Amino acid sequence: MLCHAARLLALVSVFAATLTAAAQNSLVLNPPAGSKVTGKHVVLLSGDEEYRSEEALPMLAKILSQRHGFKTTVLFSLGADGTIDPANGKSLGDSEALDTADIIIMSLRFRLWTDEAMARFDAAYRRGVPMIALRTSTHAFNFPAASKWSDYSWNNKITNPGGFGNQVLGETWISHWGKHKIEAEPLKPFRTIVLIIVFIGAAQLQMAVRGPHEEKIMVEQFPQLKEYIVRSEKWYFPVRK
Repeated sequence: MLCHAARLLALVSVFAATLTAAAQNSLVLNPPAGSKVTGKHVVLLSGDEEYRSEEALPMLAKILSQRHGFKTTVLFSLGADGTIDPANGKSLGDSEALDTADIIIMSLRFRLWTDEAMARFDAAYRRGVPMIALRTSTHAFNFPAASKWSDYSWNNKITNPGGFGNQVLGETWISHWGKHKIEAEPLKPFRTIVLIIVFIGAAQLQMAVRGPHEEKIMVEQFPQLKEYIVRSEKWYFPVRK
């Protein structure tokens, strides 16, 4: 009898866990037990059809939670069946997570969220939640002119020129070079070498400006850079004795 009850209880537990997982529309990660906890909640917003933020942001969220002590929540664009669908610009699952966000990291493109999701995002913005915006987040929103949220739209030209991207982040979307996703020029060997030299030179100049202390920290965190720094400094920018 007890054995049967234990089996039944196990089955109920598995069923409940399955229902919970099925109903979950976001990824929530907490710091590991016994680790130093910050007590801060990082909310990451994914939603673009080009750069796979639905793959990148969960990885970033895991690093922030497991190594740095943050609670992290990743929100996704969802399809009608509840699966992740970056092309559904109207969707943001579990937007209530924005109500408790201490910082927002976004990787968005041309979103057209519901009033409920936008109201929560707008409230977070207006209460001064810090925001880190990645890549196409300069044109995160694409609402029609008649929408109550048109001030956020990337192409707003009257009431809030350039929308959220221009007014908050510093720029909206301008243009693609050439024909989008079609035109490009392969790098020729000489140009490749020039670009590499310019890149190394710029990195060295930046380190020279920052000073030896910052360079020491970089080498401690990334030991593989030590040889590169010594070598490139000797070749291109012998700025320090």
